[in-house]
Amino acid sequence: MVPFIIQGNNIVVFSGGVPTTVDSSHLNYAKLLDALKAQDWDAMPGLLTVKKAIETFSFGSVTFDGETVMFKGKPMQNALSTRMIKMFKDGFPITHLIKFMDRLAANPSYRAVTELYGFLDANSLPITDDGCFLAYKRIREDYTDCHTGTMDNSVGQVVEMPRNEVNDDKDQTCSAGLHFCGYTYLSSFGGARLVVVKIDPADVVSIPSDYNNQKGRTCKFTVVEEILVPETAVKDDCLGAGPAVVTGFEKSSWPQPAKKAGAGSVESVFAMLDADEVENLIEELNSSAGQRLDLEFDDHSELTDLLNAFSFKEIRAAMRELGYL
Repeated sequence: MVPFIIQGNNIVVFSGGVPTTVDSSHLNYAKLLDALKAQDWDAMPGLLTVKKAIETFSFGSVTFDGETVMFKGKPMQNALSTRMIKMFKDGFPITHLIKFMDRLAANPSYRAVTELYGFLDANSLPITDDGCFLAYKRIREDYTDCHTGTMDNSVGQVVEMPRNEVNDDKDQTCSAGLHFCGYTYLSSFGGARLVVVKIDPADVVSIPSDYNNQKGRTCKFTVVEEILVPETAVKDDCLGAGPAVVTGFEKSSWPQPAKKAGAGSVESVFAMLDADEVENLIEELNSSAGQRLDLEFDDHSELTDLLNAFSFKEIRAAMRELGYL
């Protein structure tokens, strides 16, 4: 048994001969009460302080050496550890941050690991549930990469190249590799379309030293989303003379591009098709794919309904054939 006493809204627990007071505002107050009622004495030490709670939650991957946060015995970078502690105190899950650290530890380059911290600090980009992070990328109108025009960057595509062919010298700021960037760098990143890419920290190779940690090079990423940018917000394609200029990212505030003759993306054009035009699109898809799809479509149909039967690339090709794109 662990000695304790409850005084009003405070729980005083004697652990290792030292009294620890936990008030009702503590993250683990309710869990501590439950443990006391259940006489689960083994659970008590891990609930008394935030540090102990994090150590317990992470199954020992995250520990503390004084005020230094350690991940599997190595010091964590300050910004990430501070974010982790604050999120835990505020009741938010931190499993994704622990998974991120696991993935980062698999990166074979010490330089890449330390540089990536600076990129994430500078850009405040989100970390996904599985421990990857999201970034931005500009591509050509036909969804190929800006440099070679040969890599398909459509939504859902996994784009990769051999790691040893990616330049790992951060001072060679424009060099070989799969490029990604943060929000503020987009004004200097040419390209007609804008996509969100998901990157495993283990695949990051270098963060170029120019533009204050705003861009990076990796050997692999997955395209997860296209952000619709109105034509008036993009001044040029990849091969144009000046940089592309983005006016904003809030999708709801962007005007939908006009239909017909190369205007807008697949998603924005589909949203403007009427029922007859959607039926024509299905007929074209059926003809190209050699199959028959019987679906009831109306003005409220979603592109995802078609994606259950056809690929994004097939839909785009059919739209172009009909003159919708």
